[in-house]
Amino acid sequence: MIRKWVVGLFVVCLFAFSTPVFAAEETAPSETSSGLDASMQLQGRSYSPGLSLSAQAGYGAILRGDTATPWYSFVRPYGTAIVSPTVGAGQVGLEIFPVSILGVDLRRSWTRRFANTRGQECDVVQCQGSLDVSDVSLQSFLGFGEYFSSLRLMRSFYDSVSDRTRPIFDVVSYTLLPAEGGSASSFSWTVGRKVGDRASVGVMIQATDFHSNGQKQEAQYVLLRNDLGFIGFESTTAAVGLGRYKSDLSVAEFSVFVSAVHTFEAAVGLGR
Repeated sequence: MIRKWVVGLFVVCLFAFSTPVFAAEETAPSETSSGLDASMQLQGRSYSPGLSLSAQAGYGAILRGDTATPWYSFVRPYGTAIVSPTVGAGQVGLEIFPVSILGVDLRRSWTRRFANTRGQECDVVQCQGSLDVSDVSLQSFLGFGEYFSSLRLMRSFYDSVSDRTRPIFDVVSYTLLPAEGGSASSFSWTVGRKVGDRASVGVMIQATDFHSNGQKQEAQYVLLRNDLGFIGFESTTAAVGLGRYKSDLSVAEFSVFVSAVHTFEAAVGLGR
C-alpha cells in the first residue's frame, strides 16, 4: 500500500497576535484517485496568540503510473480562503508531482490586514494594508514502514507597492519587511513515526531568512496528530504542537498550537 511508502506530516506556520494561524497539516497522498477535494481547518496558537479558519478546494488528477507504488505522477490546482479577526487572505496554487514523493508547489497569495497589531508601533511601521506574495516550493515526502520524513524548501517574492513609504509588519513571520518588498527563503523539515492506525508523532524544524533586511524567524516543535473517528468525528483529524518560536522581533518562548481539520471530499494530493 502507498501508506507504507509515504506518510503524513504537518507543518506549522507561525503568525502574530490576532492574526490567522495559516498552519497546514501537509500529508503525502493517502488517497490515490483523481477527483475533487474539499476541507476546512480551524487553528489556534498561544505564542504569539493567533486564530484562523480556512477552507480549501482542489482537483487532483493522476497523470500516469501505478498508484500502488510511489512512482505515479499527478497535478492538483487548488484555492484557499482564510479569515481571522484581523486578516483576510486568498490563495491559488498548482501542485506538480512527477512522482508522488517529489514535486513543486506554485502559489500566489493575496493578504489584506484591516486592523492594527497590538504591541507594534503602527505609526512608525505599516500594520494595515495589503501584502501579496508569490512563492515556489520544492517538496519531498519519504517513508519506510512506520517512519516518515518530509522536506519543504520555499522561495517567496513579496510585491512592491508604489505608495508604501514605511516598512510593513509581516504577520506571517512576525518580522518587518522593507517598503519596496523583497524575497525570503524558508526551510521546513519534519520526521516522525506512525503510532497505530490513527496517530503519528514527529519533530518539526522550521526557519525563514529574509534577504532584503537579514531578519530571521525560526521554530521547533514536537507534534502529535490523531484521527478523531474513534470518538465519532469521522473524517476529522486533530493536531497539537509543543515547542519554541522566535523571530528578530520576539524573544524565544514556549508555544502551543492546536489544529482541527475536517475533510469533506478526498482525492490525490489533498492536504499538501
